[in-house]
This record gives sequence, structure tokens and C-alpha cells, in this order.
Amino acid sequence: MTVILFPLPPYKMTTNETPLAEYAPRGPTEKERKELRQWIKKTGICAEPDDWSETSWITVFDRYCTDCPGYSGKVMIVLWGGGPDCITVFTWKDGTIRHDSSHADCN
Repeated sequence: MTVILFPLPPYKMTTNETPLAEYAPRGPTEKERKELRQWIKKTGICAEPDDWSETSWITVFDRYCTDCPGYSGKVMIVLWGGGPDCITVFTWKDGTIRHDSSHADCN
């Protein structure tokens, strides 16, 4: 079994208050997949909105925080099946998914 460790943000590395698992990425919930499907349908980014489910890698970080004033919260990264240069990042604002950025070769 291969274990992949994800380093904690620097400001947390010296404390024992938060377990490492809290910062590890996870797969999307069904609700998050549904939000992504709705975004895909709305934008028309894919010919078939469900194509991504078989050919994409999706991970969610629940407790992302920038290292300076900025964003703090959930982040979803979609690595589309077209290649490792096809990446889209989503964040949530007021409980609603929003497109944050895409790699230039993707769109």
C-alpha cells in the first residue's frame, strides 16, 4: 500500500490541534458532482454533460486557505480527461459553486 502524505500549511505544522487528515484531499460528494454537472450544462463546456465523470479526476480540499489575505474555504480541482494541462478550479461562495480559474490550454 502506498501512502501519500500532504504537508500541512506552515502555520499549522507546529501545532497538534488539527489532525493531518483534515487537510488531505478527498473525492467529491454526490452533491458536489451535481453542482459540477449543473455548471457544465450551464456553460456548455462539454457536448455531453456527463462525459467528465468517466474521464476526469476530481479532488476536493475542504479547508484550503491562501497564505495571505484572500480565499479560505472549499476548493474543487478537476483534471479533465483531455490531458494533464486541462485543469479547472472551483470555489464556493455563499454555498454556491463558482468557476475560479482554468489552465489556458483547457478552454
